[in-house]
Amino acid sequence: MTIELFFRLLGSLALLIYGMKTMSDALQKLAGPSLRHILARMTGNRFSGMLTGTMVTCAVQSSSATTKGKQAMRLSCQ
Repeated sequence: MTIELFFRLLGSLALLIYGMKTMSDALQKLAGPSLRHILARMTGNRFSGMLTGTMVTCAVQSSSATTKGKQAMRLSCQ
């Protein structure tokens, strides 16, 4: 493993952690008392919590995949 690869991996990991922190902070600011109440009701038992988590994960992964696809198409057209 070369030093360049090591720093690329380290930089990628840092960007991932920074993005997760930024998204977490934004969601916490967005989540007022009413949204927190809704989330508490949606995750009241294990089944609804699992279903809610699955839906949110699919939405986030889908948007990430869409964004990456758009970026790839834009770069290939240049």
